[in-house]
Amino acid sequence: MSRRGFTLLEVMLALVILMALLAVMSQFTWSLGQGQQRALDRLDRQAAIDAIIDRVSLALDTGTASVQGGAGFRGDSTSLHMFLSQDRPDSSHAKGLGAQRAIDIEFDQQKHAVQVSGGEMLPLGDLRLRFYNGEQWQDSFDSVEEGGLPTAVLVEAWLHGGLADASEADIPPDRRRVMTVVGAWRQSP
Repeated sequence: MSRRGFTLLEVMLALVILMALLAVMSQFTWSLGQGQQRALDRLDRQAAIDAIIDRVSLALDTGTASVQGGAGFRGDSTSLHMFLSQDRPDSSHAKGLGAQRAIDIEFDQQKHAVQVSGGEMLPLGDLRLRFYNGEQWQDSFDSVEEGGLPTAVLVEAWLHGGLADASEADIPPDRRRVMTVVGAWRQSP
């Protein structure tokens, strides 16, 4: 019985097959990693939108229209500045139960990121805010000028990209939410 070895052609063919399998596996692994990164990025952007919606909802529930003669709720299409009644007394006894805390929401159109109350910049494609004063929707709102809080606030957010101008408003937002003051949209019997 003679032992026959592999020919050079058989070895070369095996190496080519092995290299092709390694290339396919590395491409699959890279694609999997990219998909995971896209999913994590989308979750970060959704968390940013949830943070905005949570703060605006809280402001409509516990906000104040005026703080020491200034606006307690002021906003435009990309930012909000609001004062909320704290649910606990401030550590300062002088402020007591009437303590207020400020919440700011600032969307940076250049960086496509939003910052909530001076915290970490959170990625977000685009953000638009509108305010309903009980009669019409407005692009800006000042609670002192309007004599109270807005009846409703519309938050529209896009997860990716940015709107170049208002003419692109026909691109539907990824998230849209209208928040109202409790009972504001209910009709009396």
